[in-house]
Amino acid sequence: MPLTYEGIFGSYSNNIFPEERPKTFRIKGEGEKAVSVRIKGGREYEVQIRSCNEAGCSRLIKIKTPYYREFKNRAKELQKKGITISAVYMMFSTWYFIHSPESERFIDYPLMGPYDTEIDIVQWKHIDWANGFGISVFWMDLTWSAPHTMERNLRIMQGFLEKNMSIGIMIGPIDTMRTNKLGAFDLSLPENSDALLSVIRQTLPIMKHPNYYRIQGRPAIFIWAEISFVNRERVYREIRDLVESHTGVPPFIIADILPRIYENWILPTNSNFQGWKNWAIKRDGADRYIDGYTGWIGFFGVHNSSASIPLSEDEFRKNFLKFYKEHLAAWREYSESKGRCFIPTVSPGFIRTGDKGFIKYPIERDVKRFREMTYLALQNIGSCGEIRIDTWNDFYEATFIEPSVNEGFRYIETLLSILTS
Repeated sequence: MPLTYEGIFGSYSNNIFPEERPKTFRIKGEGEKAVSVRIKGGREYEVQIRSCNEAGCSRLIKIKTPYYREFKNRAKELQKKGITISAVYMMFSTWYFIHSPESERFIDYPLMGPYDTEIDIVQWKHIDWANGFGISVFWMDLTWSAPHTMERNLRIMQGFLEKNMSIGIMIGPIDTMRTNKLGAFDLSLPENSDALLSVIRQTLPIMKHPNYYRIQGRPAIFIWAEISFVNRERVYREIRDLVESHTGVPPFIIADILPRIYENWILPTNSNFQGWKNWAIKRDGADRYIDGYTGWIGFFGVHNSSASIPLSEDEFRKNFLKFYKEHLAAWREYSESKGRCFIPTVSPGFIRTGDKGFIKYPIERDVKRFREMTYLALQNIGSCGEIRIDTWNDFYEATFIEPSVNEGFRYIETLLSILTS
């Protein structure tokens, strides 16, 4: 009997479960009997057994099965070929989809309906979909306000690990941190360093789990917006020592440090490269602890500031893919020449026009552009073999690739078609 699931706001969408009816078998005779049943998967099942004879029938015995996948695990096949596709994962509750101020700006909603990522069936569906279409790693977002719900976040992460999903932690600025006059987060300030180190200490136990994401045998940590940190050396050294003392090996730290594509877009061959290098590769001794360089949301230049001039909407539409191709090739060569792994980032779009700090036009979601970006990222994959997708389920900024009401499986189907072509 295929199980059905009740969400907090009613049943989860029927669109996410293959249509399937209960099957009944009558077995006669004594001894052991084997019954073979073809199932569609994508859920758990319940086996109900009642034995009867001339004297009557026994009580009904119910046995719940494990979750059966609907899709073949293509991610495992890709990893055998040296390709790891990761995606940033937000550990949302139903509040985010129903009551949060951000939800008023959503252009689409999850195919599953409002969900809580702490619920087992939600985790199973996300794992089934992700693995089935090539994604083997979720980067679990622990930035901004996430540390305030760390107890819940740890339960969610443990749930994914126990379901054989590989995860890594994504850390970065936290809302309790203070910025200096230049807008940077100074890690020499106790309130800043303590906040970051607290997240690391609380996640040390999950780094020992066999399913925790490792690169070159080392627990991987992704520092988002790393370029906004200054005076990092002591804290990064302590992160290394904490992880090494707990797991036996130092972490593999990936830094979101590479420039985005702007009107004054930066390449190692540009005249403005040295200015970027002096700003990004800080002389505070911390770069020695960084193993990989990356950017964010497909290197889209979305911030509007005096230091970075966004592409005009017309220029973006005409030339972004050309710039993206050059960007990947140049920064891969630069990163690898410095002994750092280069990790390309791909994203379907970005929409946050209501905030003053961001570009005024939406980077509309475009499956053709997403396809081409994924193809180019594969051509420029770094030495650690990872491509990251930003994001799995951020519906506020419209960067999600999770199956949705309006777009269905379009983006993950496109992803798999490129990965297997």
